[in-house]
Amino acid sequence: MAGVAPDAEDAMLPIRAEVPPNNTTVTLCDGPVPFYRQKNSWSCGYCCFMMMAVALAVLDGGGWAEALGNAGLITLAANDYYIATGVLPIQKAIADAWAAGINKDGEKLIRGRSKTEFVGSTGSKAKIGSCQAWAVFGRLRIPVTTNCFDEVDRVDKLFEAAREYFLMPGPRAPMILTHSNHVRLIVGFIDTPGCPQLIYVDPIWSEVDCIECFRKGDDELRADAYEVMYLLDA
Repeated sequence: MAGVAPDAEDAMLPIRAEVPPNNTTVTLCDGPVPFYRQKNSWSCGYCCFMMMAVALAVLDGGGWAEALGNAGLITLAANDYYIATGVLPIQKAIADAWAAGINKDGEKLIRGRSKTEFVGSTGSKAKIGSCQAWAVFGRLRIPVTTNCFDEVDRVDKLFEAAREYFLMPGPRAPMILTHSNHVRLIVGFIDTPGCPQLIYVDPIWSEVDCIECFRKGDDELRADAYEVMYLLDA
């Protein structure tokens, strides 16, 4: 585990310095989120998957951890922290979901990139996103769903979906966001009238030492479509 994202109390400090204090609500996902750094251009989806898997294991208090552990996706370290097991177990779990008939469109897309076998692959053939995470977690009976925004008002819909998600009662895991051939983890939402912000973690960072936010007009957020995976109200 490369590090741990700040918990709610730690994360509030840098956020407060960047947003107006009045009429502002800052909501973060529940529990600690580990940080896994991508070491090559194609592994951002795997890093976000691993962060999400460990966050789900901690959030549920046992049930989801058992399912994830039985699938070989997480393990319990000597210090009693859950850690993710790496890329190959994720690829095997995705292939198992495909074999069970889940996310067949995604399978067709990924297998169409190359004639090489997906399990054990690297490079562009190995790239995954929100739908592949949904297929694996869903097969393990973890209540997750996906949503795609590709209309003219896609940015507004993305922000509204994040707002509704992070303000809902009950356990809140991170959201996996895929866009522009990159995958990030959304870990919270800043609800400020006229200036909503997505709080995110990017696996391309070398470490997590502050909280970064997306605003609607940010160049880095521009894309033709956005796909998110998130936990349903469990």
